[in-house]
Amino acid sequence: MNIFKNPSDFLKYFGVTCPDDIRLERLAAGCDTTIIYKHLTGCEACIIGGKEKATIFVSNNIHKNRQRFCVAHELGHWMLDRGTPLFSCKAEDIGAHHTFQKGVEARANRYAADLLMPEFLFKPASDGLEMSFNTVRVLHGQFNTSLMATAIRLTQLGSYPALFAWYDTKTGRRLGFIRWPDLPLCLWPHENLHHETYAMEVLCGKYIDSGEPKRVSADFWFNTRNAQDYDIYEHSIKGFGDLVLTMIWWKDESMLDGLS
Repeated sequence: MNIFKNPSDFLKYFGVTCPDDIRLERLAAGCDTTIIYKHLTGCEACIIGGKEKATIFVSNNIHKNRQRFCVAHELGHWMLDRGTPLFSCKAEDIGAHHTFQKGVEARANRYAADLLMPEFLFKPASDGLEMSFNTVRVLHGQFNTSLMATAIRLTQLGSYPALFAWYDTKTGRRLGFIRWPDLPLCLWPHENLHHETYAMEVLCGKYIDSGEPKRVSADFWFNTRNAQDYDIYEHSIKGFGDLVLTMIWWKDESMLDGLS
C-alpha cells in the first residue's frame, strides 16, 4: 500500500493541482482507508487500522470543514503512526492551533494542515493579498478549511509581515498567537486586550467584524520601545465559540522599524 510521510508527495502522487482536487475520500481510498461518518461519543474522530487497511470514523455532528480537518488528521496518524491499532481523538486534540505543540496529536495536526492547505497551492493563492480576514474568507472558501486554520496558514505563508492572535471573549486574555516566520521575536501581543483595540469592541459586542484592516497605534498591541510612535493594521472578528480573532499586519516591512 502507499505510505506518504510528506503530505505534498501524497497530493502530487494523486495528481492534485488545485484546491478542488483535494478530495479526501479519494485520497483515503488510495491508501486503503475507508471514511465513515456517524454519531460518536467522547471523541470527534478515530482511526482503527491494521497492517494494510484502516477505517476512519468521523462525527456527523460537526461542521463539514471541521470534518475535513478531522479526516486529514486521522490520515496523518495512518501515515506517521502506523503500528498503533487505535487513535481516538478528542476535540481538544484536533486543530491547526495545536500544530505548534509536541506529541503525536500535534504532528497529525501539522500533517492535516499541510494536506488541506499545501504550500505549493496556498502560497500562489495568497500571493500579494492583504493579511486580513477578508483574505482569510476567500482562501477558506477555496480550500474548504476553517477560518482559524486558514488564518494560521495565511500568517505562515502570506506575502506580508503579520501576526494572528486569539483571545477569550469571557476574560479578554490571550489564548495563543503565531507570527509570520521573519517577524521579530520580541513582538509579543499583550496578554490582555487593550481597551482601545477593535478586538475589545468585538469582545464587547459592538461588532462581529471590524470590517477591514484599520490603522491603530502599535502600543495598543505591543510593549516594545517607542511603540506609541508606530502604527499597525488590525482586523478583528468574532470567532467560533468563545474566541475573538485578530490579524495584525504591516503593509511594508519599513513599518516594523523601531519596534524591534
